Amino acid sequence: MIFDFRGSKFLHGVVVVVLCFVIEFTGAQFPKVCTSQDALESGTCCPIPDGLSEQCGGVGRGICASLVGSPEGDYQPHYTWLEMDDRAFWPHKFFQYACQCEYPFYGPDCSQCVFGYSGSECSVRSVVMRWNITDSSNAVKLEMFLQGLEWMKHNISDFRVMYSSYESMVDANGTITPHFTDVNWYDYFTWFHYYACRRVFTGGFKFMYQDWAHFGPSFGTFHRFLMLIFERQLQATLGDPTFALPYWDWSGGESCDVCTDEYFGSSDLTNGGYLTAGTQFSEWETICFDYNKDTDYRQCDPRISYGKLTRSPGEMVHRLPYKYEVGYTLNLPQYDTLPYNPLSNCSWRNTMGGNSDVYTGLSIYGEDLRYNHGMVHIYLGGTMYDVPSSVNDPIFYPHHVYVDRILEMWIRQHKATPEKYLPDSGAPMGHNRRNYIVPSFPVVAHQEVFTRSDDLGYTYDDVDFDGYSSDYESLQNLRFGDCGPTSTYWQDVPA
Repeated sequence: MIFDFRGSKFLHGVVVVVLCFVIEFTGAQFPKVCTSQDALESGTCCPIPDGLSEQCGGVGRGICASLVGSPEGDYQPHYTWLEMDDRAFWPHKFFQYACQCEYPFYGPDCSQCVFGYSGSECSVRSVVMRWNITDSSNAVKLEMFLQGLEWMKHNISDFRVMYSSYESMVDANGTITPHFTDVNWYDYFTWFHYYACRRVFTGGFKFMYQDWAHFGPSFGTFHRFLMLIFERQLQATLGDPTFALPYWDWSGGESCDVCTDEYFGSSDLTNGGYLTAGTQFSEWETICFDYNKDTDYRQCDPRISYGKLTRSPGEMVHRLPYKYEVGYTLNLPQYDTLPYNPLSNCSWRNTMGGNSDVYTGLSIYGEDLRYNHGMVHIYLGGTMYDVPSSVNDPIFYPHHVYVDRILEMWIRQHKATPEKYLPDSGAPMGHNRRNYIVPSFPVVAHQEVFTRSDDLGYTYDDVDFDGYSSDYESLQNLRFGDCGPTSTYWQDVPA
């Protein structure tokens, strides 16, 4: 089938992509077959793969087994609403039995391969190369990427997601009435990110909400996993297992060079920042945008549109991060430090996330200024400013792929391992290394993706084996601020 792109006016060049409708995907929330009342009340999600006759594929591929709960570690004293938060001890509120796949098989029904492998028997080693979206030599790949996004926005996912909390599904007798809905593939990933960040309804009053994807050690690993599963779905959409995601190198830029009609659309700043009429993404509807910020702490309903995309680059902050600010972050020798939250000092995670000063390495949480990742969200404004639902804007992906590129350079340069650099306990709920990424299903622990990217089936152009790149060559020995080699802040990390 040839995708018509809803009119040829959106075709920037001459590329026409044949899009594949055979979907191969691993992620969350749950396969449709597992969102029935029977499946939820039995606590079992062990589908039978297409073409096979046994749950999880049977011996040699996978079996239905008891699901080991996520070891949450130390719970924070302020967080007293565990029974109301269906993310806690993920995914035990929903399922206690799931497929246990034999390596190298993977997926909710063990019909897929672990990241980095392909083929019917998952025996083919594959590593794709992520690429610079503004490099003119990548014009054909850019066209494929944009067409793939459009297809995903207009075709229904094989997974269903919740439109209310688990608590609201269960009556006083324990009977479950499923509250799941279909969403398109693109909105599925938007919901994935939103769900990890959302607040929890507690009966009408506020409390300090728990974020499973930001403000702690999981920042790097959660977003790495999200990029992995989005990339895998894009490969299936395009029918090309070699296709890789692009990154947007925003460092050193004074303006957004991808906020144009060639890429993600220009904005009409005289009309609320809505994308220029007639451009590719100008009619995209958003879900969960700016939701539950003030008074409504129930989960958003992804069936409801929250208006069209907006973007207002440069209005809230007038520049993008400088290259030496990223270079300083790269040279921090610890991934994270106590207390493993926005107050951490001399932490790669907190500095890359934007909550530490790139001149001192000390936390600036509570101040208006942000650096690195956070500065880009604020600079772009509009839909990207509301972080939980920022995935509505497709510019989110090349932004976060670049963040992952910096993480990959850091991992390679420091020969980092999860045992040495990720906390085993003491971090906020869901952020310790053995905790499961919420809402991954089948479950994946943070430590499983804190490894070299080529172990996971991808790498980056212009990054060598040891993690060095020509664009940061002059900054490899950058050291300044309060985070020098003798800093006491480094004493609070795992040995």
